[in-house]
Amino acid sequence: MVTGFPFIIQADFILASSRETILLDNKWNKGILSCVASAFVSAFESMLKTSQSAPDFALPPYFKFLPVKSSSYPELDSVRMAIREKVAAENFIPCESCTKQRIFCKPSEVRRLMPAFWAILVDARKEGVGLEDLSSHGTYILSSALDASEYDDVLNFLGVKYVDDNWYAKCVAGSNLVMGVSEDLYMRILYFFAENWSGRFNSTSARSLPLLKYVDRDGKVSLISAERAMKGYEKVRLSYHVKWLTNWNHEFGCRAGCFFVPHDTQLALKGFSQSASLMEWLRQYMFVTTISLYSYADLCSKSLDNENSVIGFAHFLYHSHAKKCMTDEEVRALCRSMPLVDNYGGVMRYWSALVPAKGSQWIGLLGSDPWRGQGFIELSGNYGSAGTYAGVHTPQNHLLSFMRTHVGASDVPHISPPNAAFPTVASPLTRENALLLLEWIHNLRDRGTRMPEGFKACIRDGCWVKTSAGYRSPSDSFLPSSDWGSLLQMGSLLVDIPLIDLEFYGERIEGYKEELKAIGVMFEFGEACRFIGKHFMSLASTHNLTRGKVFSMLMFMRFLREKYLPTEEFVKSVMSGRWLRTIAGTSTPAGSILRDAEWTAASIISHLPFVDVEHYGDEILSYKTELQLLGVVVGFNRSYQLVIDNFKWPAYMSSSRSTART
Repeated sequence: MVTGFPFIIQADFILASSRETILLDNKWNKGILSCVASAFVSAFESMLKTSQSAPDFALPPYFKFLPVKSSSYPELDSVRMAIREKVAAENFIPCESCTKQRIFCKPSEVRRLMPAFWAILVDARKEGVGLEDLSSHGTYILSSALDASEYDDVLNFLGVKYVDDNWYAKCVAGSNLVMGVSEDLYMRILYFFAENWSGRFNSTSARSLPLLKYVDRDGKVSLISAERAMKGYEKVRLSYHVKWLTNWNHEFGCRAGCFFVPHDTQLALKGFSQSASLMEWLRQYMFVTTISLYSYADLCSKSLDNENSVIGFAHFLYHSHAKKCMTDEEVRALCRSMPLVDNYGGVMRYWSALVPAKGSQWIGLLGSDPWRGQGFIELSGNYGSAGTYAGVHTPQNHLLSFMRTHVGASDVPHISPPNAAFPTVASPLTRENALLLLEWIHNLRDRGTRMPEGFKACIRDGCWVKTSAGYRSPSDSFLPSSDWGSLLQMGSLLVDIPLIDLEFYGERIEGYKEELKAIGVMFEFGEACRFIGKHFMSLASTHNLTRGKVFSMLMFMRFLREKYLPTEEFVKSVMSGRWLRTIAGTSTPAGSILRDAEWTAASIISHLPFVDVEHYGDEILSYKTELQLLGVVVGFNRSYQLVIDNFKWPAYMSSSRSTART
């Protein structure tokens, strides 16, 4: 008789009606069959409990003797069910133990694990992770040797269930499973939760399980839960430049609010077979996104608020650019928006930058900062110092050179000038500073930028140009051209014209003629003539135009005529002044008369302003042409109106005229 059970029921005690038929409804036989369950359990227990020294994998085959499948004889099903009830009431199920002592529990007290998680635990053990406390989370865990798919029917027959979904989070939280395994196995742990998140874990304690690795503020690897990530306490990011950014993020104290998945973890994620699915879970439930170096720097820039972090950020940009982690355009954009530290240690967010005074050209030329109050800040001297940030060293002045190029930290002669005066041009400038100032003006002209009036005025009127007559203002200086060099040589003997000292400035100054002209330096012949004339008139206004100076003027005019040079500008500058001495007092040349024999008769009847020959001497008579150019009347030339205008009235007629007017 074939029962269909995986064990044999000895038929010696069974009554049979024939060789082929057993009377199952016989009272004797029923009594015998009722003892089968007890006999089976006794034998089953004997097999299990006497195999203490046998390896774990030796026990599961014993469970195949359980009558999982129904017999082809319905009458025998009561035997199968009796066996199940007795086994279920006994501690027959082997559990995972933290010691060499085997533990057996009732089927109702034991729980199974999902196969994928068992595979993780097995590999974790191989990597040295201790899992001795596997059954210490409120549930006995079925032995891994028995918890296999080939025993599913046995375990289902005995009613062994799977752990509830919360258990997995407890297990991971109560062990070193995440931090103690390799990165490849860690990927499998993450994927286990990711794959089952929607169906099992999203509404369990797994939400608060610290599961995802990130580098914290102290530079150590920490873990964050989905719940904490959702609330945005730590924003975990991936990045192609993670190694670089992790170090700098620690340097900045994670000011940008970003924390990075460790470099090795990112490499493992990239090589993981289910990378795409895992990345989607990280994005959707752990709120992990990928951030570029530029985006990180932009976030970080907005959070900087102290001197050290601001200067450190400049070092970060310098080295990131040097490593070609960012393009020139990205660096320039960040440099335009980042805060800067001024020379007082203040953090400034809206600025136009001026290089530090130390080592700059502007401090030597200007003496002080005339841009303060006009939107410019002087950079802290620390930008020029050597420094080490995030373990990377910056040599002295390297950062400052970077700031000049990308931040636009300006220095003379490239900066836009202030609309203000500066004190150094009130006194002599060195050759280097004078040429620097001219180069500055040259750059402004090249850019089409007009000089601010305050700036231009102080340069034009300051006494800083070295000339043959000492230091003068540009508006009182000359740069002679070859066309009239001899004129100025002659003129300088008479007037001491302030010629720019070419020997002092060298050939370079010849290249700044347009710049010199823009600040008032004179170049033209007519300007020189006017200058000489004004000089003489200045002497006349202070009554210092001596007889000798008058002859110097006349000699100068003669020189111009003899050299066939125009005299108009000089004549215009002196002819209207009252400097010519006549017998009627000091007068303008126009209307004065150089007396000769033709004027003898007229002089008797008129009060005429004759040039005082007694004062000047007969030498004055040799300058008739020059005097005539100045407006002096030379020769009578029918000057009747002049005689009439100055007619001498007899005394009695003068009295009568006065009475008549009254």
